[in-house]
Amino acid sequence: MTVLERHSRVGGKMRTVASDAGPIDAGPTVLTMRHVFDDLFQNAGTRLEDHVTLISQTTLARHFWPDGSTLDLHSDADKSSAAVHAFAGPEAAQQFDKFCAKAERLYAAFDAPMMRSPKPTLANLTKHVLKQPSLIRDMAPLSSLAKSLARDFDDPRLAQLFARYATYVGGLPQLSPAILSLIWQAEAAGVWVVQGGMHKLAEAIAACFTGMGGTLRTNCHTQSIETDDGSITGVKLQSGERLSCDCAVFAGDPRALATGQLGPDVAHIAPQTKRLKRSLSARVHSFAATPRGPDLAHHNVFFDSDPKAEFQSLAQGRVPERRTLYLCAMDRGKGAAPPPGTLRDHIKRCGDLCRHRPTGAGNMAPIDTSDDGGLRSDFQSDATHEQHNDTADVRRDVSGKSGRTLRPNAPRDAGRVPKAHDTHPCERVISGRGRDTSRSGRADGDALRAARGRGDLERP
Repeated sequence: MTVLERHSRVGGKMRTVASDAGPIDAGPTVLTMRHVFDDLFQNAGTRLEDHVTLISQTTLARHFWPDGSTLDLHSDADKSSAAVHAFAGPEAAQQFDKFCAKAERLYAAFDAPMMRSPKPTLANLTKHVLKQPSLIRDMAPLSSLAKSLARDFDDPRLAQLFARYATYVGGLPQLSPAILSLIWQAEAAGVWVVQGGMHKLAEAIAACFTGMGGTLRTNCHTQSIETDDGSITGVKLQSGERLSCDCAVFAGDPRALATGQLGPDVAHIAPQTKRLKRSLSARVHSFAATPRGPDLAHHNVFFDSDPKAEFQSLAQGRVPERRTLYLCAMDRGKGAAPPPGTLRDHIKRCGDLCRHRPTGAGNMAPIDTSDDGGLRSDFQSDATHEQHNDTADVRRDVSGKSGRTLRPNAPRDAGRVPKAHDTHPCERVISGRGRDTSRSGRADGDALRAARGRGDLERP
């Protein structure tokens, strides 16, 4: 078996931005559904833990709202329930417990017939559901995720929190199916950080592949897939080299096939992708800064107070004026104390949700960002990071880690690989330790990777 990788390294968007203090994940930042990788390495005759070091996260995510309220969710279900009780009261805690039970039932129902099946079909799923008719109510097939969560929770903040799962597939809560609530179970079952960065996992898989006799060729751009009478005969590279084969697996955007970017022989595949609207994406930036302000977990989400307006703008292909901000502090979650300093407002014109600081007892107060001291940074998009690091990753617009907000019907180039579970139309900030290497700017303390719509980034 031969794997042809267009880029100079494996992993696709599972890549890193270099810094003086170590690599910064510029793609996925944590691992969930660990059993998938445990099974993969076991089938290769080895163990996942023999190749990478995984650090379990006890705090799954920390959530902030403009009114000053905060909520941590944990790997311990009882601890999460207690946190919700303190956050929104006993009735909210009971509703949360019921939601957890529903998500667990849905996950268990879809795990075998869909997620673990090599060839999932609607027929097999239907048979499985009919054996457990009560699942139909849990699935809420006639409801959107937004409507389902509105019934699950009286507190709109909790509905807002779990509605973000729609963004994992590049969707909108009001248009995405209620079944997406099962994603909570995938996260509640465990979240891990990979020591050294997520790219270490991709490298470990590649090492196992080549160790078993596979051939891995990087910097290989496939020009066309060739067929004869409907059967695969070979793959032609941009260099002119032709590789004969009787089977080819294309791991890119199927729209590239339909638009003829892999040759006329396979242009009949996935014709529906040419008329379907494109999914939403995000902006991602990697940069260095000294944080001050609220204490951070590894995953942090700063919500806006008006999610309807935010998603309405996204549905219309516009960058919202007030946006949700996702921040991943990469130096947290590794079992070591964070460096001195805490987070302050690094994002200019990102809305009131980004302009708060702790005043004691978990309360937040506005921060005056009118004077940036002349230290505002003109950070460039994630696309620039990719070009700077000689990756020029053409997947960026569909991965949820793009250099711009992807509007519906925006074109995607050949070779882009959609990663539905990781798309996110919201603001994102990701931090590690180190500095931004895509430009010659200053670097102070923690390396922060920020994904945001519009707004300048500033240094303290």
